[in-house]
Amino acid sequence: MNESLFEIRSVPIPGLGNHAHVVVSGGVAAVVDVPRVATPVLDAVAETGASVRWIAETHVHNDYLSGALEVRSLVGGDIIGPEGAGYTFAADELPDGATVPVGDVSLRVMSTPGHTPEHVAYIVIAEDRPAAILSGGSLLLGSAGRTDLLGTQMADALGRAQFHSLRRIAALPADVAVLPTHGGGSFCATGPAIAGASSTVGREAASNPFVRARDEEEFLGIRTLDRYPYPAYYSAMAPANRLGPPPAPADLTPPPMSPDTLAAHVVRGAVIDIRDRWSFAAGHVPGSLGISMDESAASYVGAVVPPGTEIALVSPHPLEATEAARRLARIGYEVVGALRGGFAAWEADGRPVATSRTLDAWELVERIDDPGITLLDVRNPWEWDEGIVPGSVTIHLGELRNRLDELPRDRDLWVVCAAGRRSEVALSILEAAGIEAGGVFLGGVAEIREAVKDPSPGRA
Repeated sequence: MNESLFEIRSVPIPGLGNHAHVVVSGGVAAVVDVPRVATPVLDAVAETGASVRWIAETHVHNDYLSGALEVRSLVGGDIIGPEGAGYTFAADELPDGATVPVGDVSLRVMSTPGHTPEHVAYIVIAEDRPAAILSGGSLLLGSAGRTDLLGTQMADALGRAQFHSLRRIAALPADVAVLPTHGGGSFCATGPAIAGASSTVGREAASNPFVRARDEEEFLGIRTLDRYPYPAYYSAMAPANRLGPPPAPADLTPPPMSPDTLAAHVVRGAVIDIRDRWSFAAGHVPGSLGISMDESAASYVGAVVPPGTEIALVSPHPLEATEAARRLARIGYEVVGALRGGFAAWEADGRPVATSRTLDAWELVERIDDPGITLLDVRNPWEWDEGIVPGSVTIHLGELRNRLDELPRDRDLWVVCAAGRRSEVALSILEAAGIEAGGVFLGGVAEIREAVKDPSPGRA
């Protein structure tokens, strides 16, 4: 990239596995795929001294609420997006080949349907040649955007469109930088995406299996992650983004909540404990969900908590509660409070305390021959196809709350996943429903299968 003409800053969006991007040239900025609670992106713009001219969307997002209207209300700028997006607010929907100026460079719209029907990418044109492509949910690092988010009936047609969109991008010069929106940890990838903010067209053409697919049929055959459910909250995102989400409140600090108020909220809402999973296991508010605040936490909340549910937090620190509220606001959840003083205040008030049974994978192996033990594998279906522990009950985490009646109640039930992260969430769902179980919080199915030398290829 000719950095004398422009620069691109990629801003990670915690909790979603995404990046927003800022293109700056000649004191002018274009911001691309900005989520609600846009502060990190606006801070990146402010560091450059530029003013926002364009607020660009690559597609109608399914995994978060757009911050386009928020940015416009705070700093100005015109919203641009793909032709056919169907926005009900003022925005220019641009066709393939349209360009907008950004200082000494320009953004050229490239139609790239597949992830969604209206999807576009933006090519940065510097000195009359492509220098970078902001690829949104088309070409990802080592992967491509999944094509089933609008339903299985459209998945194959969009998959074929995605194949040709990737071919079109791959025809750009090899040194063109690739900067996608979705990345490692995003549920919008059709195969495991590589973490990172950028690559090049040449690198992806050489190593990305979705770009290397020889034809449409081969491409359709390797869309592994299109075969598992996406978080339930996705269904609410696209309609909200067409209407235009209102700007997030300026202050998202959750109000302090007393033990009495929190206790009532367990019944009428969702109490989420964002401490690490071992602290949760050692003692937690009965009925609360354990979802430690890591890179995928917001998506896990969206997978297991019904959209529109008001959330209260148990947090190790007020700053962490505020960060959790920011992440959840990006996917449409309101945090109505956080327990004042954290879990220690709950204990000090003499409230009942729940604990969780936990083992690591190697400890469970020592008991695996016990005929009374049953494993509940809450991983994704494509992971089951790679191998399960024989005799396991397989229920995807996002479906667990609706399938509790399928679980055996006369067995010693242990929840497993790949590394313990999802086991925490699933175990807390079971406990809140009054189902006795334990969780494998360190290690997972691969370690168990290796220890017992299980050669089975996948689900029975």
